[in-house]
Amino acid sequence: MDKKIEETVSELRGQIKEVSRKVDEGLKKSKQEIKEMKREEEKMKNEIADLNRTQEELKDSIAMNELKQKEVNLRLRQVPETQNENIKERLIKEFARWMEMSEAEIARSIQNAFRMKSKTNKLKKFPGDCVVIFKDREMRNLILHRNREKRLYIDGNYIIIFKDIPIRLLKRREAYKPLVQLLKKNRIDFRWEFPEGVSFFYKGVKRRLTSPEEVGKFTRRYKELQQEEEEIKGNIRQ
Repeated sequence: MDKKIEETVSELRGQIKEVSRKVDEGLKKSKQEIKEMKREEEKMKNEIADLNRTQEELKDSIAMNELKQKEVNLRLRQVPETQNENIKERLIKEFARWMEMSEAEIARSIQNAFRMKSKTNKLKKFPGDCVVIFKDREMRNLILHRNREKRLYIDGNYIIIFKDIPIRLLKRREAYKPLVQLLKKNRIDFRWEFPEGVSFFYKGVKRRLTSPEEVGKFTRRYKELQQEEEEIKGNIRQ
């Protein structure tokens, strides 16, 4: 009887060992499979990140090409709209008066002009922006220079004149606006970089910041600007 019990116990022990072995093997296999899955997941994440980066670079390339095509353009905002208007002829007359030049000279420099139409303008009852396409950059630059010296008014409306920048590149500027306002507040000249960024001279050194991270590092380094930047951010949020 004791012998049978011993045999049964021994057999059970053997079965338990076999089960334990299989469980261990299963666990090892599962761990290996989990590692493989994590590796695959990481690989997929990297591939997606690379794909997104490539897409962003392609979009930037398209935007930069669009910018090059628009380098002879100007946008005019708040030009009063009239029924059956010939906006090209009207702007030629207004530019000639404002620039103190002949209409013929202005007309020779303009290739085309038109008014942009959008649902937002119609809903808010604002006149659409006017786009002026010049034959070269000479007259465009003269107008920009004149705009810094004397404002253009049409029918009593102050006309905002700015370069025709692709929307994608304008959106990339959002992260730099607090810094730009800070530079303006301290009367520091700056220029926008493309596809994104801003450059300026500070303490005798040229700074070129092309990412929000670089902006953060710059303002952290120069504590005297940091507090002012926080105040500006607070005003923007309000």
